[in-house]
Order: sequence, then structure tokens, then C-alpha cells
Amino acid sequence: MREGDMYFEDFVVGYCFTTDRYLVPKDEIIDFARQWDPQPFHIDETVVDDYPYGGLIASG
Repeated sequence: MREGDMYFEDFVVGYCFTTDRYLVPKDEIIDFARQWDPQPFHIDETVVDDYPYGGLIASG
């Protein structure tokens, strides 16, 4: 198996690994949320001031 080719069956409880950082762009956060979790604090920047998070929240 090449490094990076891991499947669900390859993971064991307690196994830790490090991945590279990935900055999720705002449009990806909104697109994902519109499809899977369309809560206002995930998709609508005009309402985020009504929530204690200070901005859009990525789903999941």
C-alpha cells in the first residue's frame, strides 16, 4: 500500500497520523453546507452576527 492510500478498514482505534494543512475556501464551505447542512450560520454571512461564532462556521 502506498502512503496515503488508506481505506476505512486500515484504521485502528488509537492510530494517529498527521496530514498537511488545508485552508478551506469560503465558497467550498458554503457549497458543502447548501447540499448537506443548510443552517444559516453555514451559508448566510448576513446572519452570522446573530450567532456567537464571529463568522461562517464550516459544517462537520
